[in-house]
Amino acid sequence: MIHPASNLEWGRPMWHWLKKYILALPEKPDLHQQAQILIDLAKFRDRIPCPECKKHWIKLCKKHHAPIYDRAEFLQWKEDQRYRVKQHI
Repeated sequence: MIHPASNLEWGRPMWHWLKKYILALPEKPDLHQQAQILIDLAKFRDRIPCPECKKHWIKLCKKHHAPIYDRAEFLQWKEDQRYRVKQHI
């Protein structure tokens, strides 16, 4: 029998990927890069395997928009989102 992955098994690698992704961005992404960031964030969302977690992530992102125009603010947003998710678990 195959057991679904726990949130810890997939959660940490996803947070790590998002951090590395943000750190690889230019300090001030241009409009074209910002459009790509939105596409990549949608792909990130779509890869969340837990349906409840995905719904919670969507709700958080609607309430707290990602500041994709500035790498430092975007990175802080990621940390804040991670904290909010941990509060929910």
